[in-house]
Amino acid sequence: MKTMSFRTVFLVIIFFSMGSGDVAGQTQNFWQQTNGPFGGIVKCLAENASGQIFLGTWGDGIYRSNNNGVSWTQINNGLTSTLIYDILTTSRGNVFATMAGKGIYRSTDNGDSWAVVNTGLMNSWVYCLAEDASGTLFAGASEGEGVFRSTNHGDSWTQTNNGLTTTKISTFAINASGHIFAGTIGGGIFWSTNSGDSWTEINAGLTGLYINHISFNSSGHVFTATNDYVFRSTNNGDLWTQVYSGLPNSSIMALAVYLNGDIIAGTFGLGGIYRSTDNGDSWMLSNTGLTNPEINAIIVSKNGYIFAGSNGAGVFRSTDIGDTWSQTNAGIINSFIYTLARYSTGTILAGAEDGGVFRSSNAGDSWSLISAGMTNRRIRSLIITSGGHIFCGTDGDGIFRSTNDGAAWKKRATGLTNSDVRSLLSKPGGRIFAGTLGGVFRSTDNGDSWTAVNSGLSATDIWCLAVNSSGDIFAGTKGKGIFRSADDGDTWIQVNSGLTNTTVVSIAINQIGDIFAGSDGDGIFRSTDNGETWKEINHNSGLKNASVLAIAINTKGYLFVGTRGSSFYCSYDNGDSWQYLDTGLINSLVMSLVHDQNERLFAGTAGGGVFRSRVPSTTDVRELRRWRPSSHLEQNFPNPFSTETTISYDLPERTHVSLKVFDVHGREVLTLVEQDQSQGEYRIFCQGRNLPGGLYSYRLRTGTGIISRHMILLK
Repeated sequence: MKTMSFRTVFLVIIFFSMGSGDVAGQTQNFWQQTNGPFGGIVKCLAENASGQIFLGTWGDGIYRSNNNGVSWTQINNGLTSTLIYDILTTSRGNVFATMAGKGIYRSTDNGDSWAVVNTGLMNSWVYCLAEDASGTLFAGASEGEGVFRSTNHGDSWTQTNNGLTTTKISTFAINASGHIFAGTIGGGIFWSTNSGDSWTEINAGLTGLYINHISFNSSGHVFTATNDYVFRSTNNGDLWTQVYSGLPNSSIMALAVYLNGDIIAGTFGLGGIYRSTDNGDSWMLSNTGLTNPEINAIIVSKNGYIFAGSNGAGVFRSTDIGDTWSQTNAGIINSFIYTLARYSTGTILAGAEDGGVFRSSNAGDSWSLISAGMTNRRIRSLIITSGGHIFCGTDGDGIFRSTNDGAAWKKRATGLTNSDVRSLLSKPGGRIFAGTLGGVFRSTDNGDSWTAVNSGLSATDIWCLAVNSSGDIFAGTKGKGIFRSADDGDTWIQVNSGLTNTTVVSIAINQIGDIFAGSDGDGIFRSTDNGETWKEINHNSGLKNASVLAIAINTKGYLFVGTRGSSFYCSYDNGDSWQYLDTGLINSLVMSLVHDQNERLFAGTAGGGVFRSRVPSTTDVRELRRWRPSSHLEQNFPNPFSTETTISYDLPERTHVSLKVFDVHGREVLTLVEQDQSQGEYRIFCQGRNLPGGLYSYRLRTGTGIISRHMILLK
C-alpha cells in the first residue's frame, strides 16, 4: 500500500498488479451491440425547418430522421449524458437539447456535434426550452432556479424569475403575440408579456397545477395538459375550464394541434392517444395500432404526419390524423431489457420495459416483436418450459402464456393474487413457480391456475428464483435474504448465515451445486453447502459496493456478473478473483444475461437493448483476458457524497495518469493525479469540503484514452 500527498487531500492505494503480457494494441471489444430490439423511452420530439425530426430518449441520447421517421440515426457526438429532457430547433438553424444533470447543449451543425452552453445557469437540471419570434431563448430549470433567458443564441443565460412563486418549470409555450406561458410542477401556469422580465400567475379555474404541456390553436385558445385532465382557456389564460368528456382518469402528458384544428392528447396509460374534433369539448380514443398506452410527447410535422413518443415502445407515426398508428423505430436501440431467455435451438427472447417480448433467431442480427394478445407489455420475467411454452411475468398484469412460439398470448392468472411478477421458474414435470411482490405461487397445470405456497416464507417481495440439480428451490427476497424449499414450495426455511445484505436480486447455481447470490449494494455472495452458509466473494474489486442484477454461468463454470452501472465482471476461478470484461458495453447497467447454444453471452441493458459477446464465453481464459479494457474507471462511492468519496481505477500497464475533477461548466477544480503509475488497481479518497455542492465530472486520462464519470456533492 502506498500513500501519496497532492494539492488536495486524498489517498492512493495500489491493490494488486495484474501481471504482464497485455498491451494496448491487443485490446479489443468483448461486446458488440445487437441490432435491437428497437424502441425504448422517447421523452421529446422536435422538427426543424427542413422537416427533419429529432427525438430525445431516456438512456440512449438523441436521434435524427431525414425521411419522416422511416429510419433514425443516433447523433450523440459531444454529449456527456444520454438522458434527454427536451429538444428545441431554432429559427437560426441551431438545435438545443437539455439533459439530466448536464444543463444545455447546442449543435450548430444539425446535431452532428454538440457543445455545452451553460454559462450563467445556476443549476444543471434544465427541463424545457422555447424560442420567441425575436430569437430569444428561454430555459426552464429545477426547483429554486426557475426561468433563464438568452439573447445571444445560448452563449450565456440570465435568470428572470420576477413574479414566479413556483420555480420548477416543466414546459413553455409562446403564442402569436409573443406572450410566454410557463407551466410548473405544482404551481400551475405563469404568464409573461415582456419577454420574461416579469411573470403573473394565471390559474383561475385551473385545478390541475401539475402542468405537462401547453398548446395553442389557430384561434388563440390555450390548452394545457395536466395530471388532472385537459384545461382550455379562450381568453389568453385569464380563466380555465376543464374539458374532459371522453378522457380517462389519467395524466395527460402531451398535446398537439393538427393542421385542421383537431387536438391530439397523449395520456400516461388508459388508452394512450385521444382526439378532439370540437375544440376539446369531447374526446374519442384514437389508438388503433398503438401498442404502448404511455405517451410522453406528440408533434405534428409540416407534412401532416403525427409522431408520438412512448414510454418504452419507441416512436409511433400516424399519417391519417391519428386514426391508425405504426411503430417507426428502425435504428433506435434504446430498449430496457429486463429479462432474457432462449430455446435449445438458440433462439433468444427478450422482455422489454413497456415494449413487450422480442425474438431473434439469428443471434441478434434482427429482432421481431411477438406480443399479440398482451394487455400489459411491461415484461419482468421470461421462461421457456421443456414443452416449448413461453411464460412471461409482467409488472401489474400477472402472467401471460404462449403455446405457439409467441405468435399469440393469453393471460393465465387464475389464483394469482399479486400481479407484479418479478421471476419465473420451471421444473421438470410441468411445475411452474412465480415470484411476485406478494410471495411465491405454484402452478401444476401449465399455468392455468396458481396457488400461493408461502409457508415459512416471511418475505413478500420475491426478486429471483433458482433451482439446483436436487430440486431444491431458492428464493431471493427484498430485505429478508434467501429462503430454501426442499418440497416444491410447500414449506420454506430462511438460509442467511453469513449473508450481510438481505436484499437479493439474482441467484445462479453452477454444475457442482455452488450457489451465487447477487445483492443490492454489497456485491456477490457464494455458498458451497446448499445455502447453509454464505461468504462474500468481492475481493476488493468494484463489485464490493455493486448491485448485482444478473449472473450467468457457462459450461466451464466461468462466472459472468452484470451490475447496476458498476461495470461487468467475470471470474474464471469460481468467484475467488474477478476482472472487468466490459469493453464495447456502452451501457453499464446490465439487467439480464443468457447464453446461446454456442455459449455466446447475451446481455440485456437499461437503454441499450441487447449486447452479445464476440466470442464464446468458454474461450480459453488467456484469450478472454485480451478483451480486458485498456483502463477502467469506477463510479465513485458513495455517490452522492457530502464530505469524502472514493474513486477507483485500474491500469493494465504502466502509463502516465491524469485524474481531474471538473464543475458543471467544464472548469477544472481539482487535480487528483498527474504522474506515471504502474500496472494495478488504484483507489483515491477525495475530499469535497472546499467545493460547493453540485454536479461534477471526474476524468481519467491515460496513454490509451479518456474515461469520464459524474458525481454529486451534497452541501
